[in-house]
Order: sequence, then structure tokens, then C-alpha cells
Amino acid sequence: MVITLKESTRVLLDEKAIRTNVFINEQGFQNEFDDIDATSFHMVLYVDGVAACCCRYFASDSGAYILGRLATLPLYRGQGLARRIVQAVEERVVQAGGITLRLHAQVQARPFYESIGYVPQGAIDFDEGVPHVWMKKDVSKDVSLDM
Repeated sequence: MVITLKESTRVLLDEKAIRTNVFINEQGFQNEFDDIDATSFHMVLYVDGVAACCCRYFASDSGAYILGRLATLPLYRGQGLARRIVQAVEERVVQAGGITLRLHAQVQARPFYESIGYVPQGAIDFDEGVPHVWMKKDVSKDVSLDM
């Protein structure tokens, strides 16, 4: 299995396809693409040349970075791809001088994020009727920078 990453400052076509498949078709979200896409970094992870996982990240006004729109196509779940792409984002954030990475996780994904060091912050809220929770991690502590 050959894993490669592609990064851009624009929404990539492969990323758009993954997000549409997962968030709109599978999960029923309506407002998947927004103005934040225009100011984000976008990353797609490929397995043997096939787009399998994606996310976006951006610097917030508070100085923290925000990770979002993490999605893995159903065929590729359970292979550690989301963990790898999050690690790549953490490395980029550290390289950019960032310390904290935050995300607005679907509550059903909370155990995954906790398993890679993210801590819940505050109460559960709702995005398009789906329960979410803010989570954060101090990425400066344990990023390997060797990917």
C-alpha cells in the first residue's frame, strides 16, 4: 500500500468528491462547503493513487489552528488513514509555529480523537442537528515531524 499526500490552498476535486460522498450523501449534511474553504489549507491522502481521506485546516483569529472536514471513504475506514492525515496536519501546524489544534468533532467520533490526544472542551452543541463537541490538543508536545 503506497500512501501519498497532496496539499493545496484551494479545495481539491478529490477532496470535494470525498466530502460530498461522506458528509452530504452518507450523513445528510446540507452546508458542507462554506466560505472557510477559501482561506484554508486542504489535504488529501491517497492510497495506491486513489483519493481515500481528506481534511482542511486554518489559522483562527485566536492564534490556534482549526482542523475540520476530516472524512474517509467507507472502503478505506479502519486502516489508520484518518490518524495519518491528522498527524500530517499536526506537523504542518508545528512547522508554522502553531501550538494548539482545535476541532469541532461529531460526538460519535470523539473516541477516535481522544485516542490521538484530543481533549473535549465545553458542552455538546449541534451542527445541522448532529451533536458535536469542541476538542483541542497541544500539538507542540508530541509531533514527530518525520512524515
